[in-house]
Amino acid sequence: MKKTFLLFTPFLITFFAVTAFADKDVDVTKIQVSNLYATSGASVGSSLSASSDQTLVYYPFSSDLNYTTLASSISSSTIDFSNINNLYIENDGFGSVLEAYPANGATDYATAVSNNSYFTITLNVASLVNMDSLIFEVGKGGGTDPRGYFIRSSVNGFTTDLISETLPSGNSAAPVRKSIALGTVYDGVSNVTFRLCFYSLSPSSNSVDWSDLYVKGGGSSAVPVSKWNIVAAMLLIALFALYRMQKKRKIELKA
Repeated sequence: MKKTFLLFTPFLITFFAVTAFADKDVDVTKIQVSNLYATSGASVGSSLSASSDQTLVYYPFSSDLNYTTLASSISSSTIDFSNINNLYIENDGFGSVLEAYPANGATDYATAVSNNSYFTITLNVASLVNMDSLIFEVGKGGGTDPRGYFIRSSVNGFTTDLISETLPSGNSAAPVRKSIALGTVYDGVSNVTFRLCFYSLSPSSNSVDWSDLYVKGGGSSAVPVSKWNIVAAMLLIALFALYRMQKKRKIELKA
């Protein structure tokens, strides 16, 4: 049996070496694809990198409701305003913004939930990505209080808030930049929907203003297992089982 094992050993060494080089070829391909994503994404809007700080989608809300940047790892991004009262792209005195008016009856946090006062942004992923952060600017569309917002996600079934704030009271002010770290639960995700929920004292006339919305991230860090490594491992297990059977048979013959 030792002779049999020695006979198979060079084969196994060669087999593992070949599969190792095959996996290296796959890794090179992945790097090239990642770079291709960065290059092709840049043609849509601003220049993208293949790092974790890549812009997956960017909505400026400066002249219309369309995104100006979409990474190639994202097959589509859609935005839905069907649940809210009204909206406009206008200058709020501090620059062009999306003036969004809450759903009727959404005058505080609880009634924003019960009246489904939100608009959504859905990212449909072409290949698994890590979503690292959600960045946006938000402010009041006037001096009437209260006004506020909170954001939820399909990743946890829209059950908890990523952020929840009552906007500062008093006169209207320029939108303030916010950045939400999404965490590892957003690593290797496929499709994600964000709900941007909000409320105001008079939903038909008091807006919450939004601008410069980004989702940032990068390629998934998940490493696939080569099928050839699995086959090699199965052969090694089978060879070891054969060796044990031969050894057991010799012991029985001696007995």
